[in-house]
Amino acid sequence: ELNEIGSTSFHVSVLAEKFIPPIPGVEHKVPSLGASPFQTGFQADVVVQQRVPVHSAAHPTSYCGSGCRVSRFFTGEFGSFPEKIVNLLKQSADMMWAFSEYDTESFKSYNFDPAQSLVVPDVDALAKAIKSVVQGPMRRQVTNENVVLAGLIRRGEKMSPQTLEFTTIMSCIHNVRISIVGGGRLDILNNMYETKMKEKYPGLQCAPIDFVSEPAEFALVKHRVDRIEILRNFQKSRIEGLLGHVSNLDHATVILADMDLEGLPSVDKVNQLATDIGNGRTDVDVLCSNGMIDKHYPAYYDTFATVLLPDTFVQPLVSRQIKEAWPDEDQSLIVGDNFNQVDLFGWFQDQGQGSDGVLNPVPVRSCFGGLSIVRASKFLDRRCSYTTDKDSISNAKYRDDEDGQACEHVVWNNCMKRVDPEISVAIQPDMYTIWKRSEEEIEDYVLLEEGKAAEGRRETLEIASNLTRIADGNHTLLNGNQTD
Repeated sequence: ELNEIGSTSFHVSVLAEKFIPPIPGVEHKVPSLGASPFQTGFQADVVVQQRVPVHSAAHPTSYCGSGCRVSRFFTGEFGSFPEKIVNLLKQSADMMWAFSEYDTESFKSYNFDPAQSLVVPDVDALAKAIKSVVQGPMRRQVTNENVVLAGLIRRGEKMSPQTLEFTTIMSCIHNVRISIVGGGRLDILNNMYETKMKEKYPGLQCAPIDFVSEPAEFALVKHRVDRIEILRNFQKSRIEGLLGHVSNLDHATVILADMDLEGLPSVDKVNQLATDIGNGRTDVDVLCSNGMIDKHYPAYYDTFATVLLPDTFVQPLVSRQIKEAWPDEDQSLIVGDNFNQVDLFGWFQDQGQGSDGVLNPVPVRSCFGGLSIVRASKFLDRRCSYTTDKDSISNAKYRDDEDGQACEHVVWNNCMKRVDPEISVAIQPDMYTIWKRSEEEIEDYVLLEEGKAAEGRRETLEIASNLTRIADGNHTLLNGNQTD
């Protein structure tokens, strides 16, 4: 039956200890206990899951493709379920499969829809579910009320197709509330979003998205850093209102993103990491991207926001207001003639390398990278803003030569470190963003660095060239392990 329907474009993922015999076109995955089986970013249209008991951490629905249907198999006989399990099943499954009429009647006794309580093998029902992926209304994903995406954009009408795709998936598939503050034609951006939503997700109720104009005083401010500080503080006050319903902000997260970027990380990766922070599966409070200059040239970009532990500012000395290294800095890790931005990008990769091949967060003092995920209780701490003590002597070493000011992210991170010494800040080496410089800037930079560390980073270049691809006009966002 599956093969006969194969002319329709869809993926089927079977999650079980065994799947025999193999079926062409059906992918079999064995999830590790307590871990999401979809961390690779595999986007399934139909999920067939066999796992008892139900583990909330292995909950698959947030990782489905658009229009995904989830089926769950239950082996053995049962007569009752704890209420917690019943509620989880109702949230996570479209169909419940069992091996007898007795068991399906048990489902119905918990007010499961009779049409969703099936006896194995009911292949016709599975085939019907698969066909409904493209024919029927889409299922609603589990509500993600504790995550907010807060974006900034200079000119709304200039948002790239990639970033618009990221925004739409976050809103419509992961049900993440979005607030974008920006300038330019936000009305055009709103129309772009509405068109995209209707084309890709007709009939699906997406999470609310707000497009908010810059505050009036923004236009009167001359210096770049001052202008960004105003926007981030303005945005911070808005997010506080959007998360006002959350009783414990330790379990909520804010995704901060510069929406002018050329490329953003995988939506699934960002959503999973945000959920991990909110659910307490990691102690990291601030998790930043490893932003690169260009997808074909993996040089670390955001040196102005980055301070390594214990207190090494990686910004080149020539770009600082005070053009000498401070005594507590590791000069070998300051960008310059002997350690360039390609080296720094690779350094984060090396530092994060785990024994199992997984890239782990690299602890730092300050970072951003174009997209960061912040525990809401830290982000909304009223003791700190993006301007708190920015002119103090403690921020003098981080001031740049152009504006004579420290980056607003360094100011905020320093304040948080002072009021909350246990705060954990880190860079995720394989959560990539792609900044976009002009072709002339990129060419000059490549020529400048040619023959230095770039030659020794061929494997990193190869990875970066595959980070983002455009096929048939649709942008595909990839995870750090290169699986889509």
